[in-house]
Amino acid sequence: MQVCLRTLLTSLTLRVRNSSSDRVIKLEIATSVSGMHFFTDSRNLIISSAQRSEFSRLFRQFVPTWRETFPIAISLLASYLSAIALLGVPSEIFTYGAQYTVLLFSYFILTATAAIVFVPIFHGLHLTSAHEYLELRFGHGVRILGCFLFVIQYFLYLSVVLYAPSLALQAVAGVPLAASIISTGVVCTFYTTLGGLKAVVWTDVFQAMVMVAGLITVFIVGTVNVGGFDKVWQINKDRGRLTFFDFNPDPTVRNTFWTLAIGGAFTAMPPWTVSQAAVQRFLASKSVETAQ
Repeated sequence: MQVCLRTLLTSLTLRVRNSSSDRVIKLEIATSVSGMHFFTDSRNLIISSAQRSEFSRLFRQFVPTWRETFPIAISLLASYLSAIALLGVPSEIFTYGAQYTVLLFSYFILTATAAIVFVPIFHGLHLTSAHEYLELRFGHGVRILGCFLFVIQYFLYLSVVLYAPSLALQAVAGVPLAASIISTGVVCTFYTTLGGLKAVVWTDVFQAMVMVAGLITVFIVGTVNVGGFDKVWQINKDRGRLTFFDFNPDPTVRNTFWTLAIGGAFTAMPPWTVSQAAVQRFLASKSVETAQ
């Protein structure tokens, strides 16, 4: 469900403005070579697995029977760290300040609710789909409605998630927009269809490693070029970006501790607890305790 192409944002432009001049730092890391390596590695990962399995066993991998906890946890995390987050969060903090980082507190509420309330329910019923619960609880008609709304929601979501990194690639590397969108969709559909959930989990782990490595690289290179961490901190302090906690109870304020920590938890609750992506990962764990 996430975008493979987001890891190909290897040609980045960081603009650091100070009182004397504008410095443009360009990180050119062989965009085309990295892209080909990423797609080829993802494909080879699935093909090598498929060649060692008979069709019937490969088919059974479409249901969540894989039992490795750590990769599943990384996969769940990577499922919602799309290009929207990688491009949007830095822009949000650059424009409005570091207050947005308080959103991290919402995940304490979110993960506790998922572990205590939702995981035991789905695991106890031995479901393979989040929509099966709708049928058990409310009937077949509600399940069909839920499936229809799910398809519409993810159609719109994936449209944005595919478009965002493709637009960035077009701007910094000259990759045609249509080619980026089509190639990403084809590759992701290919490995998901052939390898099932196991393929998705392993590819998510690979993508997460690439994303973390890319973010660390940008952080280190950017900090060194600016003149060190102290200089980075001082620049952001002078620009008023280091306000982390605002306990203003006014709900009309754009970002406060309460709207981010509490409101953020309720906003993220559906995709992290009852979406098909989350339920599949819950059920891929061997027990309720492991999933929690």
